[in-house]
Amino acid sequence: MDKIVWLVFMVIFFVLAIIHIFISTRKIGLFTNKGKVRKITGMNVGHIEFIDDFNEYLNTVNIQSRNINIITAIGYIGAGLTSLVSYCAIP
Repeated sequence: MDKIVWLVFMVIFFVLAIIHIFISTRKIGLFTNKGKVRKITGMNVGHIEFIDDFNEYLNTVNIQSRNINIITAIGYIGAGLTSLVSYCAIP
């Protein structure tokens, strides 16, 4: 019975690791400047600057999200390996 518990924990941890590895590959899409650009003084430049700044922010969020999910996946892999060792150690 004890071996089954460790086996179940091992499967749960490895599945969670796979989920986080998959999530780490996903990104928030960037904004583009679509459509006609109006020739209003100041408005056009401010709009483009905002899009550039916001896209820079989204790039930062994407990098941080990827790193956090990879670190989490590594933790789950460690927990899964610990469960595997415990599974194998029980006679």
